[in-house]
Amino acid sequence: GVEIRRAGPAERDALLSLADLIWQQHVKGPTWAVKLPEQVVDTHQGWAELADDKTAAVWIAFEHGQPVAAQGYYWAEVADDNLLTPEKCVHFTVAATREEARGRGIGRALAREVFSHAIANGQHYANTDWRSTNLLASRVWPHLGFHPAFNRLVRRIDPRIAWAKGQ
Repeated sequence: GVEIRRAGPAERDALLSLADLIWQQHVKGPTWAVKLPEQVVDTHQGWAELADDKTAAVWIAFEHGQPVAAQGYYWAEVADDNLLTPEKCVHFTVAATREEARGRGIGRALAREVFSHAIANGQHYANTDWRSTNLLASRVWPHLGFHPAFNRLVRRIDPRIAWAKGQ
């Protein structure tokens, strides 16, 4: 009952329906990140633009015709001062799964599609980053084969979080 397909202009609304999943996870504990209303607008615009972006490779999983997850990447930029990005690398920028679709292998199936596309296009590596306090990401990314290259040792809780409800 799950269909996986590459996102294009026809999937704009489907992508947009998943746009809030990551930031809504981040405003919860133990991350407690602030997401201001104007940032939500920017997030929605960014997700909608993925549908037309020829430099992005994004896949969406649909269950019974409804979008339940998405994953995607851009070709990673290689630079002399970036020791963490090898040549022939993609950078995962989008990964979100609705709560009701988690734990059933949908994210792993999406990752297989995304990795297969990257390999078919000559890429050998993938990187991403996540907040270690995002417990979902800290569990999912290692299960998809990612290994931490470094940890940031910073903890700031924005005092504006007191008014944020996260939903």
